[in-house]
Amino acid sequence: MSSTDSDQTGAAGRKYTAAEFRPVDFFGLTPTERTQVWSLSVEQRLSTSGGFLFGGCGLGAALAVLEELTGRPAIWATAQFLSFAMLGETVEIETVLVASGHFTAQARAVARVGDREILTVNAAFGARPAPWNGQWYEMPAAPPP
Repeated sequence: MSSTDSDQTGAAGRKYTAAEFRPVDFFGLTPTERTQVWSLSVEQRLSTSGGFLFGGCGLGAALAVLEELTGRPAIWATAQFLSFAMLGETVEIETVLVASGHFTAQARAVARVGDREILTVNAAFGARPAPWNGQWYEMPAAPPP
């Protein structure tokens, strides 16, 4: 596969190869002067036809920032969507590292437009090294409860 086959387009149409691509670049997230706070401009490419931020883009942006904070991949996440971020608004995503162990971390992000809370994300991050792994294409046979 050539590098152009795996190119991704980030903010402002910049092309990234798979090797250099970071989710924070895709969303156009930038760190602010405040520690552990990132900024997201609600652009057309991240918005619904109704002119507000796609919920999945809000969740994805929060996870991208939290992965940067923890230095680990996301394992699990949940989001509570509370309000809308409209086209042209700036969302600030504030992060908190709640707990961190040898293999996993738990963190939270709160996204706001001004004083208006848009969404809250709680998530777990990490991976445990193991000499074995498995994936089942079909659910294994198991007795009923």
